[in-house]
Amino acid sequence: MPCAVVYLLSAGEYTTGFPGTKASVSKKRRGVVLGRTAVTLHGGQRRKITVKLDAAGMRMLKQKHKLVVYFTATQAGLGSSPPQLLKRAKIVLRYHG
Repeated sequence: MPCAVVYLLSAGEYTTGFPGTKASVSKKRRGVVLGRTAVTLHGGQRRKITVKLDAAGMRMLKQKHKLVVYFTATQAGLGSSPPQLLKRAKIVLRYHG
């Protein structure tokens, strides 16, 4: 039975200045997707997957030289069932250019 798996790289970005609050006090973390890959695997199948950074991710990595990203692997739900979280990990990427 095939299952669809989505691999996602995201990073937290802090934004300031929300309506009704003081800009210097209020900070909120917002997730930014930096790369995504979707594959379909059959029962018992294993495959090495590469998730590449998109243009925004490469720009952030070049500016900061070190970027903390969060890897998430999610299996699509069957029928009306919700997606199932398979793996979550924190990864540090370094730019050597």
